Amino acid sequence: THTFTLGDETSMAANVCGPAFGYLKAGISLHQR
Repeated sequence: THTFTLGDETSMAANVCGPAFGYLKAGISLHQR
């Protein structure tokens, strides 16, 4: 996990959105097949 001292909100958003986008891209690519 990448930890930056930009504030709890920013770090939480990065930690959540990072994996979320990865799963979304994988899910979309699977659905399009």
